[in-house]
Amino acid sequence: REEMINSPIPPQSIENEQAVIGCMILDDSCILRVLTVLNAEDFYNPNHAEFFRSIVELYTDMGKVEMPLLSAKLIAAGLYERTGGAGYLSQCVDEVVSPNSVMDYAEIVAQKSWLRKLITESHQTISDAYTLETPFSEFVDTVEARRLDLTREKSLRVCESRFLKTISSITSQAEETKAI
Repeated sequence: REEMINSPIPPQSIENEQAVIGCMILDDSCILRVLTVLNAEDFYNPNHAEFFRSIVELYTDMGKVEMPLLSAKLIAAGLYERTGGAGYLSQCVDEVVSPNSVMDYAEIVAQKSWLRKLITESHQTISDAYTLETPFSEFVDTVEARRLDLTREKSLRVCESRFLKTISSITSQAEETKAI
C-alpha cells in the first residue's frame, strides 16, 4: 500500500496533449482524425480534457473552430480563466510544429492513457487479491476479462491509427498524381 501512495507521476505527455489541442485549433480537419484515436478521458491534464470537449462541441455545432469562438465557449462555461485563458491556448498552438503530425501527437497521448489504465487496473487487481472476497476462479476470470478489455482497446486504436495513416498516404499519392 505504501508503494501506491509514493508512486511516481503516472505516464503522461503534456507537450503532446498541448500539440493535439493546438492542431485541432489550427486545422479543423485534424478534429475528425483525432476523434478516431482519442476521447477527453485520454488527457492527463484535466484542462486539456476540457479544451478537447469544447473544441469537439464547437466543431459539432458550428462546423469550425476559431480561437475567438473557442474562447467565448470557454468563458460561457466558466472555464476560460480556470484553464489558463488565451495565453494557455496560444501556448498549445505554439507547441505545434505541423498539424500534419497530429496523429503522431495523438498516438503518444493514447499510449500514455492506456498505460495509466493498465496501472489502475493492476492496482485494482492487487487490491482485490489482498482482500479476495469472491471464489478464486471468479477472481481470475474477472482479472483476465479486465486485461482482455484493455488489450482489445489498445489493438483497436492501433488498427484504426494504421488504417488512417494508410488512407492519408493513398490520398496524398492520388493528389500528387493528379497534379502531374
